[in-house]
Amino acid sequence: MLKQKRFEPLVSSSGRSSLAAIPYPYAGKWRSLQVDLNYKALQGYGLTPYDVVNTINAQNLLLPSGTEKIDQFEYQVGLNASPPTLEELNAIPIKTLSDGTTVYIRDVAHVYNGSIPQTNIVRFNGKRAVLLAIQKTGNASTLGIVQGIKNKTRNTYSCLWLKQ
Repeated sequence: MLKQKRFEPLVSSSGRSSLAAIPYPYAGKWRSLQVDLNYKALQGYGLTPYDVVNTINAQNLLLPSGTEKIDQFEYQVGLNASPPTLEELNAIPIKTLSDGTTVYIRDVAHVYNGSIPQTNIVRFNGKRAVLLAIQKTGNASTLGIVQGIKNKTRNTYSCLWLKQ
């Protein structure tokens, strides 16, 4: 049975194939950054939730910035302006007050690792599990897809399955 919290990295790093379609799995918890606002603090600083949203959107960017040609290869280059840690995201300034005080995200909100509300549950032999449907596309070989999945999961088998 797949560990629910370890499932997302397998899906996101497995690489989508042109031979098989891998839709999002059923069940499991998907990581999402959550922002809890302190409305009294917002009001005290004269800010609105919209100010926090605009600040996070403006300071948390993934931008395509062009290509780089090296020899016969051309690579896509992206600019990642997202803060690498939650502490740095909490340290983004929202506004400077008239007395020179800077208001940061951490002063009016709490950013943390959470998960979106789970809307379904899958059970296998009475225990919670994750269901991943794999759909064959085109004229791909079903046996070839099965063998590819076995090869891909063989290396990560020990961290994906619960010990009984």
